[in-house]
Order: sequence, then C-alpha cells, then structure tokens
Amino acid sequence: MQLAKPDTPQKLALCIALMVLQSFCGGFAIAAESVGASIGSPKQCKTVPIVLTEKFLDRLFEAVHQDKDCWVQSICAAVSSLNQTEYEKFVRLVREQSVKVDSAGWAQPALYAKHIHQYTNESNRALSCIALRAEFSGPDTLLDIYWITRTWPNIHPHYRWLKKAVEMGSPLAQYRMSVEVLDYGPNLRQPPPELAQFTNARNYQDLLMKSAAGNVAEAQLQLARFYLGREVGMWGPTKIDAKAAEHWYRKTAAQNVDQWSRDRAIAELGHLYFRGINVPQDYAQAFRWYSRLEPAQLAGCGELAIVLINLKQMYREGLGISQDIEKANELEKYPTACSR
Repeated sequence: MQLAKPDTPQKLALCIALMVLQSFCGGFAIAAESVGASIGSPKQCKTVPIVLTEKFLDRLFEAVHQDKDCWVQSICAAVSSLNQTEYEKFVRLVREQSVKVDSAGWAQPALYAKHIHQYTNESNRALSCIALRAEFSGPDTLLDIYWITRTWPNIHPHYRWLKKAVEMGSPLAQYRMSVEVLDYGPNLRQPPPELAQFTNARNYQDLLMKSAAGNVAEAQLQLARFYLGREVGMWGPTKIDAKAAEHWYRKTAAQNVDQWSRDRAIAELGHLYFRGINVPQDYAQAFRWYSRLEPAQLAGCGELAIVLINLKQMYREGLGISQDIEKANELEKYPTACSR
C-alpha cells in the first residue's frame, strides 16, 4: 500500500518515527529468531533419555560429533533434571569416562575427553553446566569436577574446585593440592590465588601431613621424601629428619592398595640403608627391604631397576648376606638398561 505524502511538518515527523519503530521491531524479530536458532529453536535437538549408565553417556557424548550445540544442550538438560544424588553420580560417570587416573595418581584424557578436545568453546559451556551444582556437593564430587576440568581443553581454573575440597578436609584433595604446587614449579613466584597459601615449605608440609594422616599412600611417600630434603629445589635446604622419613616410608610400605607407592617406599628404604643416607649403613637391612620386591618387576630402566643392580652386587660381594655368585648370575637374566 502506498502512503500519502505528508503535508505538514508534524505528519512528517510522525512518519519518520513510525519508520524507525518498524525498523527496530523488524531488527528485533530477526535478532530473536537468530538467538532462538542458536539455543535450539526452531532447530530441535534430539533428547537423550536420562538413565545413569555408561550407555547413556555414550549417546550423550556421541552428540558432539553430530551437533556441538545440541551436545551442550543435552548435558545442561541432564544436569538440570537430576536430583543431587543423581547429579553426583552423573559427575562421577563423566569423570570416569573422561579421565583415567593411574595408580601413581597421574591423569590422562580418556575416551570422551579425546573426542571433545577440538571443541574448546563447547567444552567450556558444558563444563559450566556440569559444575553449576558443585557448590552443594561433597569433596568427592568436587574432586571429580577438578579432574574433569583439569583434562578437558582450555578450561576454567580447576584449582577452585580442588581448594574447596581441601577446605572440606579431604585427604585426597590435600595430596592433589601438594602435587599442583610442585607442578607449578618455576612460576611459583606468581601462583594462582588458590595455590598461593600453600607455596611455602611449612604449609606444603602441613598439606602432606594431613593427607598422610588420612592414609593416602602417595602423600606418605612424598612426605618421607620431603623429610630427606628431596624438594630442595622448591624452597631451598630443609631440615633433614631421617627418623621421620623412615617412619613414613614404613607406613607407605605397609599399604595394600597402592602398589606403585608401596614398591617405591620399599625400594627407597633399601636405598637408605644400602648407601647410608642419613642413617648408619646397614646392608642386611637393605637386603631385607630389597628382597620384598620381585626381580621381574625391577627389570628395565625405571627407578626400581636400581634395586636389581644393588641386589646383584650384594650377592656377588656378600654384602649383608652370604656370597652367592649363582644367585647373582641368575639375576642377570633381568635387564637393567633401557633399550636403544
């Protein structure tokens, strides 16, 4: 329809105002349509039934390859629809499928984390939803979120969740915080605020003490090493306390769950007596500890190979035991050098 030409200044002004309003409303409608499309409307994302099993997570994480926005929506919808107990189980399942933590406490990206590593922005949006209810969770769930955020790409500062778990008194969180402090290493002069209070020797030692008292084998092992001055590169010379070191080595050596820490504690106790490191040299004591380890597990070029090298010498020279050349030769079938 053609409008009549305005014949007065007042009508001209009214027409201009109407044109501006029409333009604004039209632009708003387009913007709204664009926003709607970006959050899944009019596009419909396929919903994933909420059944907390690994199969559910398989379907949920497969969506990232089909549609990144729908993947984020699905995770956010899942989190919002679960009660707190179900939410904590959901977080645990995501952690188990995203992060593999070995017996030494090292984390590696697992199946899902590898799949989504190229989707940085979407990962951050999904993590925001996953962590939305963390404030109401216990330390175990906070640790799960810490592991997820530590492994997924370009993530929020994962120290936040770890520090909350530390404040709740979690022995595992206390140990992990000590590891983060050590990992930060050269940048220690400007640490993240969550780490700052633990970057002096006294507070670092306090973290390890609390965690070791909570029967965390890795913390017990690390505390023994601390008392022997093994962390001298971090804070300079620390007071050597061989008696305390031996106490925590023995505690770790008695562990039944964490074989990685137990075996290293046994080996390092043997080294103390074999070399006479801050204790009287005692080959018989060294042999007592060394003999608790199977020769087959000592072969190769790892840190435990030193035990095998020392045992061969002890048998050949009769150090702390009766000389036994045959036994020394028998141990030669276990290599102690790296393959080239």
